[in-house]
Amino acid sequence: MRNQSATEVLLVRHGHVESTVPGSRFETKGDPPLSELGRAQAQTMADGLTKEQGLTTLYASPLRRAMQTAQIIEHRLGVHPIECVDLREWGFGDKMGLLDRMGLLIATSLSRFTGAHKHLAFFWSRSPALRAFASSVVTCLEGLAQQHPGERIIVVAHAGTIDAILGYYFPKEEEWVRGVLRHCSVTRVLLEGGKARILEFNHVFSSTGGD
Repeated sequence: MRNQSATEVLLVRHGHVESTVPGSRFETKGDPPLSELGRAQAQTMADGLTKEQGLTTLYASPLRRAMQTAQIIEHRLGVHPIECVDLREWGFGDKMGLLDRMGLLIATSLSRFTGAHKHLAFFWSRSPALRAFASSVVTCLEGLAQQHPGERIIVVAHAGTIDAILGYYFPKEEEWVRGVLRHCSVTRVLLEGGKARILEFNHVFSSTGGD
C-alpha cells in the first residue's frame, strides 16, 4: 500500500530532436529543438497522460528539447512547466573532461545490448565527474519530492539525467531492467525518505491512445 507521504515521479525523456537518428543516444551538440517526429511523440505521450489522475506539477530541464516536450504536455494537461536547471543533460555546466565524455558515449552505446549495461554502471561509479553530476540531479529530485509529499509530479529531462537517477537509487544491475530510454518514455518512481521504488520503466504510450 502506498504511503501518503511518498511522491510519485513520472520521469519523461524528451522527444526526438532535429538532426539525429530515431532511437539514438547520440544527439546533436548544443541545444537543438524537437523534430517533427519529436513533436508527434510528445503529443502522443501527452494524450496518454490525460488519462492519469492527480498530476499536480510539471518540472522540466531548460534545454529546448525538454522544455518543448513539457510545453506540449502543458497544452494537454493545463499544468505550466517549471524550469529546473539541475535537470539538464550531462555536459551542460559540469566539469566533464574529454575522456569522460568519450567513455560515457561508448558506455551508453554498449548499454543497449543485453548484459552490457553493467559496463555503464561501472563507468558511472568510477567517474568523479559523473558521480558529481548524479549527485546534483538526485539532490534536485529529492528537493522536488520534499516539496510535493503524497503527490504525483512530472519531470521532463534527458536520457543521461534519468540514467543518473536510476543508477543512484538502483546501483545493482539486477534491481532494474536496463535498456535504452526511448524518446517520450515514462519511467515511474516512488520516492520517500531518500529511498526509491520503480513502478514502471521506459513505457511509451501508443498513438491509438492505449498502452
